[in-house]
Amino acid sequence: MDGRKRTVQIKFRVTEAERDLILEKMKLVPTRNMAAYLRKIAIDGYIIQVDHEAAAKALKTAGITKLPNPATLQKEYEALQAQKEALYADYGKLKKKVREYDVIKQNIDSILQTGKQLADRGLFLLRSFFAENSLKAAVSTSASRPLKNTR
Repeated sequence: MDGRKRTVQIKFRVTEAERDLILEKMKLVPTRNMAAYLRKIAIDGYIIQVDHEAAAKALKTAGITKLPNPATLQKEYEALQAQKEALYADYGKLKKKVREYDVIKQNIDSILQTGKQLADRGLFLLRSFFAENSLKAAVSTSASRPLKNTR
């Protein structure tokens, strides 16, 4: 091999579907050289190995003996989603009612405050009236009495 850096050749066979998958994945990186791509993946790539025994042990400890059917889970999820949407609709209606009640409360508070102000004003006027009349009565009573000579 004339001055090649890599002197060992590795060959392996794949199905056409696997080759198509490799080509699709190659499109995700900027290379058209399959040998360079496969070498890079073989050297720098990694494999995730799931410890199924540990997962099975954890499920058994949790009391789960059989995993639920995905279709059943999907139906349950859809039912919960519908329930959630219904509850949000009710929440929106109740929130609107609370806002209406707040406006009514503010109006009642305003009316009561105005009534209190009128009552206070009326009480003030009554006090002024009685004070004025008692002053007039005192003046008229003293005017009808003869003045004493203090000398």
